[in-house]
Amino acid sequence: MQTAYLDHPGMRVALENGTIVLRAPDGLRLGTLPSKNLERLILQGDILCSTGAIRHLLEQGSSILCLSPRRSHAVAHLQGGLHANAQIRLQQYRGYHDTVFRVRLAKRIVFAKLQAQQRHIEEWLRRERIRRRALVQAQEACTQSLDSLASAASIDAVMGIEGRTAHAYFQALFTQVPPAVSSEVRSRRPPRDPINVLLSLGYTLAHHEAVTAAYALGLDPYIGFLHEIAVGRESLGCDLTEFLRQLVDTFVVLWWTHRSRPKTGQFKLVLAS
Repeated sequence: MQTAYLDHPGMRVALENGTIVLRAPDGLRLGTLPSKNLERLILQGDILCSTGAIRHLLEQGSSILCLSPRRSHAVAHLQGGLHANAQIRLQQYRGYHDTVFRVRLAKRIVFAKLQAQQRHIEEWLRRERIRRRALVQAQEACTQSLDSLASAASIDAVMGIEGRTAHAYFQALFTQVPPAVSSEVRSRRPPRDPINVLLSLGYTLAHHEAVTAAYALGLDPYIGFLHEIAVGRESLGCDLTEFLRQLVDTFVVLWWTHRSRPKTGQFKLVLAS
């Protein structure tokens, strides 16, 4: 399955004789999209997409993500109809109202995230010879959080443990990228440096994948277990994104590590959903 990412201002996307055609603002034909094998279409900025093209893509099982022009955060997510089995969503709603079940599931989500972060830190420690202090502190924070998680008895307690570890983890991550492209502080709205831009964009795309997966399974992406319900927030999508964040982190670190070295050959990294 393929992904198309379009960000050229004024580009037109239209359905012509059963084919998705891309045109420049002046009408010049630029190419076509393979709609039958297109898993996702990502639009950023002022792109003109016809209703015919949107309908055709959704009928083919593609999803469409619209990003804001500058901050790369999602402003719209288009997906086909809901899964026909409503019983799945009813079970999800019952699970949300079951406090014991919800806390247990939230702890499993954070446990998996902390373990993945710990593995990253251990890998960075093996190859880092200079900026080790932040890595050691992050390693200790992960160990303490994993120990504390077992006794957490509420969602607030679980979220507090996750939040306390996040700062130390990002301090460790920033040791793995060139100082010139990082302010060494995680910034979101807006991201203040190239590393934070890449992280934010990567997390946005991962969230889109999570929401798409939730819809495909018949779940309601707005009803989460770790993340509280909030207007406009796909809380289950946020829950599932926690499992994908480490893929984004790995990609960003490897990409900048490659950029900082002399180009001796072609570098290719595939981030699979």
